Amino acid sequence: MSFLKKALGAVGVGAAAVDTIIDAQGVCRDACVRGRVIITGGMAQQTIKTLEIAHCCNYQQVLSSETSEGETTSQRVSEVCELSRFCIAENFVIGEGEVKAFPFELPLHISTPLTIGKTENWLETDLDIDFSLDKNDRDIFSVLPDALSGAFFNTLETLGFSLTEVACETSSQADIDVPFVQTFEMKPTTGDYHSKLDEVAFFFVVDSTGVDVFLEIDRRGRGILGIIADVLDTDETRLQLRITPDGVNALDDVVDHLLAETTARY
Repeated sequence: MSFLKKALGAVGVGAAAVDTIIDAQGVCRDACVRGRVIITGGMAQQTIKTLEIAHCCNYQQVLSSETSEGETTSQRVSEVCELSRFCIAENFVIGEGEVKAFPFELPLHISTPLTIGKTENWLETDLDIDFSLDKNDRDIFSVLPDALSGAFFNTLETLGFSLTEVACETSSQADIDVPFVQTFEMKPTTGDYHSKLDEVAFFFVVDSTGVDVFLEIDRRGRGILGIIADVLDTDETRLQLRITPDGVNALDDVVDHLLAETTARY
């Protein structure tokens, strides 16, 4: 090995490079993301300390401030959350020009947000190697609903609702282990609830045995009682629904009954 190759490798020129390839661009939240990391050796043999993959997502942090006139204003700032990190390999040698492939199968974090709207998910691959100029790789992939969350979306669509807004923002929700919550809003565009409800807003809390859906149902004002509800801000009903694999087949009837019971009060 020439002195020039050693010298260039020592300052990152011609060092090992990393490239992560994801097998499928769409992954369900209750599944694993699979792929392989390709490491290509540079101009000289090098020792890799660690090869790690982090699963990251973005969310919006809501910052409030007060103006000189005493009014409260808010702005949204994009933040990054590292949901999980995995060590794929450690303490190995990559030879000059050598190509090594490391397959991986990584379970998604239980609170992974769905890839809808401005929310993104990606894998960040980090090659711990001295002085390398190309030791990181960022690969975006889509996260699709898990089976139970997907069943709830399907139920609302069957009842005539369409998705209108998605937000992934900071939250102090006590029973989740990430700094954000992803909320969804669906409006009735057809069906029985088109003239009865304004919208249904909800978010999911997923655990190992099922999904809790926290709902806020906004009723459409109907006559004098509806007007009073609007004025008093009592036209919103907050409910919680538990979905498990055993009960998913009856989900359409359960949600329909819940919405019908809510609209019947006014």
